Amino acid sequence: HGFGIPAATLNSSVAEAQARETWRAIRDGSLRLLFVSPERLLMEGCMDALRGAGVRRLAVDEAHCVSQWGHDFRPDYLRLGEVARELGARSIFAATATRSASS
Repeated sequence: HGFGIPAATLNSSVAEAQARETWRAIRDGSLRLLFVSPERLLMEGCMDALRGAGVRRLAVDEAHCVSQWGHDFRPDYLRLGEVARELGARSIFAATATRSASS
């Protein structure tokens, strides 16, 4: 829980038991905030589960990845627009806390 909001993370570092609990929370609607890597988001079944849960907002962290390192660094970032359309996202927020030393 972050700031009193039921939240979870899905990425390659999450243990299988925790991932199962997160999927349960997604299905039953008790989760309000999910941090998920673009790579995990695009794995089979993830989009269907999120669509079924009624996800309507998409936030993209580290949005500088595409412009700074190019699409070949993490190509799944380029598919986030497609993800937003498939989910029927009403809003998209992109953020980054990283800035180069020359900025």
